[in-house]
Amino acid sequence: MPLQIRVCGEETMSLTSTATRFFITGQTEGDPEQMSDSDRYKTMPQSEFEQYFSVSSVQNLCTISKYEVRIPITELLANPSSADWITMTGSLGSYNVKISRTKAMNNFKFELVAITMGRVEITQDIYWVICPKTGGVTVTPPTPYGQRVLDVTGGWQLTLPANAYYKRIQYASRYGSANLNFTAWDIEDIYPQCGQFYRYKVDGPSNITSKLTYPEPGYSQSYCDYNIDRCRNIRVHYTYSVGVYVFYLHLRPVFGQNSISVPYYVDITPCQGYASLYVNSNSHPPNIVLDKADTLNHNAEFNFYPSYYNRYYNSQPT
Repeated sequence: MPLQIRVCGEETMSLTSTATRFFITGQTEGDPEQMSDSDRYKTMPQSEFEQYFSVSSVQNLCTISKYEVRIPITELLANPSSADWITMTGSLGSYNVKISRTKAMNNFKFELVAITMGRVEITQDIYWVICPKTGGVTVTPPTPYGQRVLDVTGGWQLTLPANAYYKRIQYASRYGSANLNFTAWDIEDIYPQCGQFYRYKVDGPSNITSKLTYPEPGYSQSYCDYNIDRCRNIRVHYTYSVGVYVFYLHLRPVFGQNSISVPYYVDITPCQGYASLYVNSNSHPPNIVLDKADTLNHNAEFNFYPSYYNRYYNSQPT
């Protein structure tokens, strides 16, 4: 019986793509020992990464026999604990590369090495970004309302927080709605590609948010998601509403970081030139009741002949 001897070592290997193998996800916080495996790790199965390598062999058995993970010395010097960030488990056919999600990683590089029976090997560089909850991106909302101290509806002064929006809505009819527009936020990556956001959202007390519709009518949330600059109008329903309302505008990130939030102050006030007075016949003696103000100088009195106190405006004598 003839004996065939196969000697490996002359096989050649190549990478199936010259493209950078880059991956990104968000950080999870907490006690790693209490986390589920999916929360603690991002897993790359062999069925995924074996596609990165190609073997040209004249011998059928001279194929890949094992895989290894190696951390470059430059990464180990920069992050001494990084040897524990990337692990490989399993055996040929069922290897898994496990990347810890409990550590923020700024374009962290490791090497995935394929080795044949003949000890021929090739290395695929892998880059991972784990976006931290905070600090992975710089987000600057549009320049807020320049004036910080304002005379507002109700006859009082409002001191705006440094990052707050302010918008006055003046209306001629007490029934209706209007749009609040906000310009796009300036987003700059600190960790590569962590500055991806998918949604604006409004939040606040229920008595305020019940007056708001976002996205504005005619736009669905699915239309706006991941296309956030399509939807930068908030519809305010001001029917029978007068005064200053405060809610929060949030920008939601894709990779699980904390939302970026700014307060939004809406000053709902009647327009000049629309005043109507009527007598409340249910009171004894009758009271003069203000329905809408005639002028706006934002003090706490309404002067009507002879005089009438109004908690919203101070009108000129009529």
